[in-house]
Amino acid sequence: MSAGVAAVLFYHRHTPMIKASSATVAITMQLGFALVYAVPFLYMGVPSPLTCAAQPFFITVGVSAVMGLLLAKTWRIYVLFSQVFQVRKRVIARTVKAIGMGAILVNLVLCAIWIVIDPPVPMNQAISEGVTNYVCSSSSSFLFTSLLLAYNVTLILIGSVLGFLTRGVEERFNESKQSMPHITLGGYCITRTHT
Repeated sequence: MSAGVAAVLFYHRHTPMIKASSATVAITMQLGFALVYAVPFLYMGVPSPLTCAAQPFFITVGVSAVMGLLLAKTWRIYVLFSQVFQVRKRVIARTVKAIGMGAILVNLVLCAIWIVIDPPVPMNQAISEGVTNYVCSSSSSFLFTSLLLAYNVTLILIGSVLGFLTRGVEERFNESKQSMPHITLGGYCITRTHT
């Protein structure tokens, strides 16, 4: 589904509506959604060392691609329409992309450090007599999961605050008005899943 939406966005990237929304940012967000949609497939079956290493990358990079870029776009709307930034009312698209890519980079660095220092490996976990479950785990799983979760929840909270602050902006400029409550709910679900 995300690939289809990304293809439509790419095909219509020169139309005024897509240009105003920044086609590159929208397509990158769709790629983030695709990574998040792929996560359940990494948890199916018996895990391998490769799938154990891919699990934290897919979920955190996918969430930060969507949240980081949406946060950056909402920040741009906030700067352009708020009374706080009277001096400078221009935010270039490159700044929005840099903020979004910075959010992704933090997750990539944290995941890379985790994989290098203590990669998660498949383990057989006994649930009860005769019943076992395969999980990916490492001695530092709790630490790195907590760091990644805290960072992504912070992105969600900042995005929610910015979405609230920009709630009065016309809808044609403000897509976060509809997106932030849904993403906040998704972030809550992710948080509940990991705890």
